[in-house]
Amino acid sequence: MQVDLSHFRGLSAASGGPLSPTLGEAPMPIPEIASVCADCSLLVEADHRIANHLAMLSSYVRLKAAGLAADLETRLLLENIGAQVDAVGRLHRALATHGNLGSVDLSEHLRAICAPFASGLAGAAKLIQDIPAPCYVRADQVLPLSQIVSEVITNAFKYAHADGQAGVVLVRCHLGEGGAVQIEVVDDGPGLPAGFDPATDGGLGFRLIRALSRQVRASTVFESAGKGLRFRLALP
Repeated sequence: MQVDLSHFRGLSAASGGPLSPTLGEAPMPIPEIASVCADCSLLVEADHRIANHLAMLSSYVRLKAAGLAADLETRLLLENIGAQVDAVGRLHRALATHGNLGSVDLSEHLRAICAPFASGLAGAAKLIQDIPAPCYVRADQVLPLSQIVSEVITNAFKYAHADGQAGVVLVRCHLGEGGAVQIEVVDDGPGLPAGFDPATDGGLGFRLIRALSRQVRASTVFESAGKGLRFRLALP
């Protein structure tokens, strides 16, 4: 017995070939359909378990961070890790639900990264968001951009407003000329030390920002004149 598989169009069989018959090809036999459906069920279950484990890992990291109220630097580090786990989880859910996405709204991910800081994580220092939706980027750019922004925000609170000193950090995402995504993180701290070159100097955080920026082919600029530091990132 054979059936019409037009409603399975777009899925792939275990062998890698298309399920839907093309012109001149015979429909797939039922035993093969059953095998594909079983594989789909396993994939759905795997997606569900991965999502749950990522959520549990993020919650565990943030519980650990909450227990370190007196150690701001370690809390910021753990929140940074938690933000990256959350970003992976959100992207995984989007891909599992909608398939191979051509683009993803980055604004959702940036607001989630900002949330712990906006809720008072860094004491008297405040985070202000200017992240209107939508702000679309390619799916493969979401995690590197999320990690860059998280790293810059963490550094702003860690160095510009150490020990929870009062101040403001602004996070902005908007579309520039030609519709290209531009991201800014601005603080009102003391700025970069004299003689510091962001293109070559700095520790792991700056090296990470430079490497991830190259990965997504983004241009980055650190502007430090007098008071404050402005980080700019522009996608091509």
